[in-house]
Amino acid sequence: MESQSTTQMESENQRKRRKTNYSQYEDEALVKAWLHISGDAVVRRDQKSTKLWMQVLESFHQILGRITERNAQGMQNRWQAISHDVSKFCGYYNKIG
Repeated sequence: MESQSTTQMESENQRKRRKTNYSQYEDEALVKAWLHISGDAVVRRDQKSTKLWMQVLESFHQILGRITERNAQGMQNRWQAISHDVSKFCGYYNKIG
């Protein structure tokens, strides 16, 4: 019985740690930050992913003008979703154009 309550508590803690959805303003700041950091040849060359996303996070906070509850892993996950949607849009656009 105790292990079940521990599992329930762990599940509840995971839900509490989940961040809120990104706003449109945050999405735009993330895209700007990623473009800024990834476009710098010195920064992106032979760089580990974790370092890149920490720099994207720093740039994101600078663009917003404040520190948020977001983290580098969350930024990377959100970027993947945005990138997927943009690629899908470009595919449809090219198909009709």
